[in-house]
Amino acid sequence: LPQLKAELAEQFQPKQPEELLTIDEVYKFLKINRSTEVRWRAKGIIKPSNISGTYYYFRSEIDKVLNENKLK
Repeated sequence: LPQLKAELAEQFQPKQPEELLTIDEVYKFLKINRSTEVRWRAKGIIKPSNISGTYYYFRSEIDKVLNENKLK
């Protein structure tokens, strides 16, 4: 029973708010320029959310793309 309680407590922790990055923050974070961001967006490599005409990227999605494309 104590093990089950510990597992449930771990699974039901409050979620941390998702960090949103602006396009300028993505440029600085990835060290890319506007044309690279536009090309990657068009190819579906990175996928923004459009909120009131402004693109935002979830930090977790950017991290996921970086991890999936690591050299082995």
